[in-house]
Amino acid sequence: MSGKKKINPFAGIVKYFKEVRAELKKVVWPTLKQIQNNTLIVIICLVFVGIIIGILDVGFKSTLGVVVNQARSGEQAIPEFSDEFEIPDEATVPDEVEVPDGVLPQEQGAQSNEQ
Repeated sequence: MSGKKKINPFAGIVKYFKEVRAELKKVVWPTLKQIQNNTLIVIICLVFVGIIIGILDVGFKSTLGVVVNQARSGEQAIPEFSDEFEIPDEATVPDEVEVPDGVLPQEQGAQSNEQ
């Protein structure tokens, strides 16, 4: 046993903290003025972002409220457009009807009823 060295279990921990202390001495710390300026910039940015989020929140809330109220009242959430895009019913007769020679359109209806 005399050939083996005993290793202190706390030696590694002590070495670690010595290295940490040496690295912290190399750090360039900001001045008080730099800390104050950076803190002010962060606070201004937070207030600005908070205002933007608040405005968006109010906008989404009011828009959602309108949609929900219209859905509850049975109204259409999207207004209808003009009749320009309306699809005609099946019962709608086109303007041009093929009529056999010699038969007027009024007579054609009477003839088809007789058959």
